[in-house]
Amino acid sequence: MLKLFFSSYLIILLTTPLFPQKGTDSVTIPIQEYEPSDRFGLWLGYFGPSFEASVRVNSRTLGLGSYVRLENAFELPTTQNVFRVEAYFRITKHHKIRAGYYGLSRDGSSVLERELRIGDNVYPVGSVAIAEEKFDIFKLIYAYSIVNNEEIESGVSAGISIIRYFLDSKREVLGFENKTEVDVTLPVPVLGLHTIYHLWKRFDALFYVNFFSVKIDIYDGLLFDAGLGIQYFLIDQVALGLGFNIFKLDVFVDDPGEFQGRINYFHQGIAFYALFTF
Repeated sequence: MLKLFFSSYLIILLTTPLFPQKGTDSVTIPIQEYEPSDRFGLWLGYFGPSFEASVRVNSRTLGLGSYVRLENAFELPTTQNVFRVEAYFRITKHHKIRAGYYGLSRDGSSVLERELRIGDNVYPVGSVAIAEEKFDIFKLIYAYSIVNNEEIESGVSAGISIIRYFLDSKREVLGFENKTEVDVTLPVPVLGLHTIYHLWKRFDALFYVNFFSVKIDIYDGLLFDAGLGIQYFLIDQVALGLGFNIFKLDVFVDDPGEFQGRINYFHQGIAFYALFTF
């Protein structure tokens, strides 16, 4: 997966001379004098991801727990449509701040055909297993464009992704209820690459990747967030776009008294959006 996106990034950079410049219906500005016309941008759209998630909650008495595939155990939905918002502020030609947020929520229930063990709780065969999962992500990124001219804006980035993962699972049998709750907030620093390629007329092609893999305090794992897309400007300040996003989180949390275990979370999907620039 990483090789695919890095290869795409290199191809975009290496093929820069092959594409014509944007805005051929206006007077050409020399590349060395080019200044972006946008200072602020607002991205509003719908995102339709598909999910795969498994969680391992360690027992305080028995130690290492077992992985539970949430879609199988609790029959959580595997797809969803959500609202997504992003924005950017261009400080100067080469410096930009980007921020974004979206939240996902699923719930489901099933009658267990096999025993589950989640943390210190045993979910026996025949019991009703219920789960609610929430995933919220807020991103704040500083981007530096090494190249920014009429053909391409491309560079590196650094920032933070703040992820809140919540899972409330419980079982009901003979009128009794027992539950296990996971509520973790992960501040994950990320490094990244980004490219916006101005194709013919009013078309843009976009690419980004944010990633991190390191052990920080009580967290040990990786994050990978990447996307490809195209957008078409109806007028100078309004564009419609189509993008594809892949997100992967695999993290071990060792927080005694709160949560000890592993979260393995993945989603991918297509986004339809409108972009407004000012």
